[in-house]
Amino acid sequence: MGKQINFYMSDKIQASFIEYLEQNQFMFLDYNAQIVEQPFSANVYSMYLYKKNYGEVIMRQDIRHIMDTLNGPVMEFSKTIIKQEEKKVLQGRIWISDDYFNENGVLIKKDIAFIKDYQMLNRWIKKHVPYQEIKKGEYLIKAYVNDELIKLQEKGFRLTM
Repeated sequence: MGKQINFYMSDKIQASFIEYLEQNQFMFLDYNAQIVEQPFSANVYSMYLYKKNYGEVIMRQDIRHIMDTLNGPVMEFSKTIIKQEEKKVLQGRIWISDDYFNENGVLIKKDIAFIKDYQMLNRWIKKHVPYQEIKKGEYLIKAYVNDELIKLQEKGFRLTM
């Protein structure tokens, strides 16, 4: 099972969000559970949010030996990416697995502190990124998108997944 919030954040809002994450003691990890030293970097597109009080990071025991994001206590964080040359804005998101089935088929719920932190981040996004109409192809849909990116869309940029 999982929960997610999708968004389009301008660079300024995204920088504020990353600062908020740092103020709340989140660690930024890559898929190998190594610390991402520069989460603000334009070269870093996605990472995982983690706090030690969630418990141990779980690594997959397969050939790739990367983090197990379904069973482990990490939140997937993909940043909004603005591709100027392609006139395209890629959607960001935060995704969690809030429960999972263990090897015996028993439903395991994730730690309450983990779920509450996801809810806290979700509230931050909803407070700072308005839920408003955008154009997706021929349709108008509602999404969390700040005004700077609406203006980019008016200049011919496409807001994509």
